[in-house]
Formats: sequence, C-alpha cells, structure tokens
Amino acid sequence: MHRMMNFESHPKARRVGHFVNRHDGDQYRVLTNKQWELVELLLPKSDGRVGRNFINNCLVVEGMLFRLRTGVPWRDLPEVFGPWKTVWKRHHRYADDGTWDRVLVALTALADATGNLNWVLSTDSPARTSMTRMRALDPGCTRPNGESRVGRT
Repeated sequence: MHRMMNFESHPKARRVGHFVNRHDGDQYRVLTNKQWELVELLLPKSDGRVGRNFINNCLVVEGMLFRLRTGVPWRDLPEVFGPWKTVWKRHHRYADDGTWDRVLVALTALADATGNLNWVLSTDSPARTSMTRMRALDPGCTRPNGESRVGRT
C-alpha cells in the first residue's frame, strides 16, 4: 500500500534553502493517502488474471494522472512511474472495461453526498453568447441555420 512520507525526516531528503527536495519522483504525486485509499477500493484487482500481479498500482495511477495533467506523450512519461507501456496498458484496460467511468460516478456521488461538490449550471453556450453579441451589433442578424429570431415562440 502506498504511504505518503514525511519528507523532512526522510534520510534521502535534502534541504536546499528552506525547501525540501523530495526523492524518487515524489514531486510528481498528486494523490493524498485518503484519496488513494478511495480510488484503490474502486480499481480492479489483479487476482485471478493471467500474467503478473499489479505491483505498485498507486504509482501507475499517478503516472496516468501526470500524463493527464501535462499532456506528454506516453513514451515521455518520467521513469519514476515505471515502464511507460505498463502505465499505458493499464490506462487502456481501465478505459475499455469501464473502470474509469465507475470511478468517476462513485467519487462524484461521494463528493455530492458529503457536500464537497458544488453543481454549477451554465445556460449560455459560447455560440449563443456570440450570436447575442452579433445581434446587438446588427439587429437583422440571423442564426447559423438561416432563421431569424423575430417571430419565433
């Protein structure tokens, strides 16, 4: 199981000025222990699968999150996440079998139930806003489909 470390007391941590340098890729991590514990419960286990067991699933998920945040190609993932093919294959597997959909639904429901999710509804789309601005400049302006707003109910 993944554990967050106290970087200040870690033997490989080094002070530079008043900052602590993290080691072994910890600067790439975004999930807290509590967040990882929730996500881990929702991910499939490797028990009963053909092939090797999932080792350090947290690190692989962190690699997926890193790529999502930065947009780097899979081949350019930092080595701290392990082989890029492992991260890619697991991401692909989770996307294909619906794991990510289930994780999203479960975490959204949990956040909503605990009051940690604010629902914001926007009724204006950029296209609608642009058409409104265009009509303000030219009252005879028509919609993209050729209809005029005048006379519509």
